[in-house]
Amino acid sequence: MKKLNIIIGFLLTLSSLLQADTYILMMSKDDQVCQHMLSIYNNDLHKEGKLLLETHEEYSSIKWDRETKIMQDKYPYSAYVGDLKVSTFDINNDDKNESVVFYITMQHYLPYQDTLTYYPSETMDLIKTGIQSRELFKGRLGEKFMDHQSYPLKELPVQKILKWSNKEMDAYIDIGSHMYLRPFLFRQRSYISIFGRYGGYTETPHSLSNHDIVTIRQYQPDNTLKDICYYAKLHHSKTTKGEK
Repeated sequence: MKKLNIIIGFLLTLSSLLQADTYILMMSKDDQVCQHMLSIYNNDLHKEGKLLLETHEEYSSIKWDRETKIMQDKYPYSAYVGDLKVSTFDINNDDKNESVVFYITMQHYLPYQDTLTYYPSETMDLIKTGIQSRELFKGRLGEKFMDHQSYPLKELPVQKILKWSNKEMDAYIDIGSHMYLRPFLFRQRSYISIFGRYGGYTETPHSLSNHDIVTIRQYQPDNTLKDICYYAKLHHSKTTKGEK
């Protein structure tokens, strides 16, 4: 914990010296992809002041189709979600394509949370010709993003030990459930970038610009998820002499 506090102090000092918001890499299990994406995110921030993911080949190379017939009971499933779209690519890196479904759940008629699920490739025929959502989701592969209400960054040090009902639990930095998901391809492998916020709260939940934690996860051929990269955004200090 002492080492972590020293690192945090260093980062806060660095933040005050920056001329623009900047992402720093906190954890990497694959330097090639982590450094490559870090360069993309920081180039966007420094040149445009915001991330423009869809302008990069890594993201735009995945082609999405909004023509679906996913039904919930007797009504179009799209009545309950926003930006429902599907694609076919190898999301779990097993050298076979899967049918990928992306949608945004709505809360109080506003975008709330991104969700991504995937299925065997032949499922796309049912998605295009008509299928009930409950039947579709029975056949999903892999772990669904946000099956739980939080996303702990378990590759970082434990922040504290919590006691609950006479049991001890490790507490990690948590980015909550308000996440912005975008799959991308790099060197013919699939990844999912996740934009969240420390503590999970933001006044505008579904807004890319308000997220200051980025993680990259990857589905494995056995359909499990692996954390590959963690980034944190350091905000440029606008304080000058005479300001408080």
